[in-house]
Amino acid sequence: MTALRVILFEADDLWLAQGLDHDICVQATTKGEAMSLFDLTTELEDGEEGGIERIPCAPKYFFDRWENWATIHNRQSFKDEMTYEFRVVL
Repeated sequence: MTALRVILFEADDLWLAQGLDHDICVQATTKGEAMSLFDLTTELEDGEEGGIERIPCAPKYFFDRWENWATIHNRQSFKDEMTYEFRVVL
């Protein structure tokens, strides 16, 4: 299984988790909450008709930010159906 790529970054007082392979974005007050909320949102979207594959990739801007990372967090989804590679970007 290929890991879904997700960037994490701070904007004002919030953490945002932006998917690259599928244009899904969530925001939360902590980095950990953003990762968990992204997992939950992705699981819910995957359960819809057409699954997660119906959601196109993110704009190029976010792919460019993927290359400028500071730390990496790998984790399994709650249901162990997906794997994520989260990168905290600058």
